[in-house]
Amino acid sequence: MNTWGPGLDHAGSTISTCPSGYFLCPDHRCIASSLVCDGDLDCMDGSDEENCEFSCASYEFACASGDQCVNSRYRCDGVFDCRDHSDERDCRESATPKIYITPFCHHSVQTTRSPGLCHDDEFQCQADGVCVPGAWECDGHADCEDGSDEHSSCAPVTCRPGYVQCPNKMCIPAGWLCDGDNDCRDMSDEQDCPTPPFRCPAGQWLCPTDRACVAVAAVCDGQRDCPDGADESPVCSTSPVETEAAVVGVSPTKSVHSRI
Repeated sequence: MNTWGPGLDHAGSTISTCPSGYFLCPDHRCIASSLVCDGDLDCMDGSDEENCEFSCASYEFACASGDQCVNSRYRCDGVFDCRDHSDERDCRESATPKIYITPFCHHSVQTTRSPGLCHDDEFQCQADGVCVPGAWECDGHADCEDGSDEHSSCAPVTCRPGYVQCPNKMCIPAGWLCDGDNDCRDMSDEQDCPTPPFRCPAGQWLCPTDRACVAVAAVCDGQRDCPDGADESPVCSTSPVETEAAVVGVSPTKSVHSRI
């Protein structure tokens, strides 16, 4: 998942625009445009999967809801595969429904069935009976909530260069370690992290030699607010542009950097 985050630039300001080729999530994260309408919820609120134009392959049945496709052979098989049950409407013979539909989790619509009733090309999760595409079994990504599709019988997964492997065998970019996000789903990518540098709240300035914060307006106002008076010297002896950069805490040309 290519993202820029976590919603703040290096000066502590909220990101309001994304570079070309990126999509801005409501929480001010930037994700790659290729992740929009790809079936995965990449924005925290799922907004990257809203208002998407939806089409089904020639071998698929389009559910009446307009946002889900199921294999045509599942049409009128007595099992609800569409969330709106439209795959079992207008059938020649009425069949007794065997299952019900649950909301989708992670990156596709998934179906819950009684044990042993998943289709031949599906894998059944152990904990909740959810059926996921068989291709997702042992693909290095935990699609079942309990991770049972990435069981111990799966062949070892090797992550590509620049990626690290989570305990559930999922590969994530190394740049996502210790970034404050639960990318591995079990918070393992946020464990044993170095103590983050001390920062002042927005609108305040960090005294260079003390963990003390003073209001930005108090810097270079003729009043010593930092314990050692650092808010008055030497920052006040530089040019106006340099002084402004020192107060904000970032050089005038510094910009946001990608997470990966």
